Amino acid sequence: INATQLLILLHLIEHWVTGKETLHLRKAVIAERTGISVRQVQRHIEKLETIGLIKRKAQFLSNNGRTFNAYDLTGLVEKLQGLVSSS
Repeated sequence: INATQLLILLHLIEHWVTGKETLHLRKAVIAERTGISVRQVQRHIEKLETIGLIKRKAQFLSNNGRTFNAYDLTGLVEKLQGLVSSS
């Protein structure tokens, strides 16, 4: 992964509550904190999902309107556990 993708992962990890599978963090917040556009955040998140480090889970309001995504970091945790156990 590149430096920007790592920075986005760190922002997701910072908001991750241990013991919960998913977290919620708006792309606009990540963009503001990292100094990149929301569209760039979307592209980097797509890449992180493609390589299996995160999963996006669409969230919907009670009126079926879409809201921000939830993120599942299980893939990242599994990769890190694999690195630890292979050491």
